[in-house]
Amino acid sequence: MARHRIYEVRNIDDSASVSIQGDLVSYMARWATMFPRYVNRVVRHAAYMTQRRMKAEMLEGAPGGEPLAPLSWIQRVRALDYYRKYGRPGTLEYGREGGEWPVGGRLARAFGYQMYNREIQGAGFARVGWLSWSAAALGVIFQQETARAVTPELRRLFSAAGVPLSPGKTALVKPARPVIAPFLRHRGGWIRKVMEDRFFQYMRADAERAARQLARKTI
Repeated sequence: MARHRIYEVRNIDDSASVSIQGDLVSYMARWATMFPRYVNRVVRHAAYMTQRRMKAEMLEGAPGGEPLAPLSWIQRVRALDYYRKYGRPGTLEYGREGGEWPVGGRLARAFGYQMYNREIQGAGFARVGWLSWSAAALGVIFQQETARAVTPELRRLFSAAGVPLSPGKTALVKPARPVIAPFLRHRGGWIRKVMEDRFFQYMRADAERAARQLARKTI
C-alpha cells in the first residue's frame, strides 16, 4: 500500500502562513451544511492551489503581484557561499534555471500545505506556509528589514571572498521582502473563487449523477 507523506506547516506567527477555512459565502452556507463532505475537499483543493501559486509568484519575485526588493549582485551569484565552500574567490552561478538564484528561491521550494483533522465552526481548515521550522524562521526574517554592522572581521571575510566592501560602508542593510501579506491582500478573492468554483463543480457532478440514476430507474 502506498504511503502518503504527512506535511506540517510551521506557523511561527501570522507572517509565516496563510490560513484557509471553509467559511463559504452566506448564500452557500446552507448548502455546505447539507453537504459537509464537500467542505474539506474544497479546502484541500484551495490549499493545494494556493501553495502552488505562492511558490510560482515567489520564484517570479512578486508574491501577490508586488515585486520583491532585488538581491544585490553578491547575493545573486552567492560569492560568500563559494568562498565558504572552496576557500577561494569565485561565484556559484546556479539557480532555478542554471543562472542567478531568484529572490527567495530556496524558500519558495519549502512551501506546502497542511489539512487539520479538526473543524472550526463546522468548516474545514488548512494552513499554507513553510514546512520546516528552519524555513519558517528564515521566512520571517526574509520578510523583515535587518541591518548588520560591518565589523573588521566581516570586512576581511568579504575581501577574502573577492568582493571587498567600500571603506565608508558601516552596515549591511537587508530590505524587507514581504510575502504573506501582499499575497493575502491581492489573492484573497482568488482563493475564495477557487473554493466556490470547486464547490459548484461537486454540486453539478452530484446533480448529474442523480439524474443518471433517476433515468435508469424510469426506463
